[in-house]
Amino acid sequence: MWFLSQAGRTYYMQFMDGQASENDADWQTVLLPITGTGYNILWFDDGPPKTQSTPSTPPSLLGGWELEIGNVALRPRSATVARFYRLRMR
Repeated sequence: MWFLSQAGRTYYMQFMDGQASENDADWQTVLLPITGTGYNILWFDDGPPKTQSTPSTPPSLLGGWELEIGNVALRPRSATVARFYRLRMR
């Protein structure tokens, strides 16, 4: 996931496996925060230590995700992708 960061701002990637949910309790926060640089940042889920496991079905590089602007949420376009992501700022 690429995103344009604000310098000095702290970001937390969150993920969940299975069905997407609006309930905050269903999301898990990646242990390592991301510090904004003022430039684009690439975050990639390659499993531990970021997340407990590697995603079971990674999306293709060509249009595997839908991006929701606001809280920055990523949803897989394909129902075969079992992990969802969103980015939270503090």
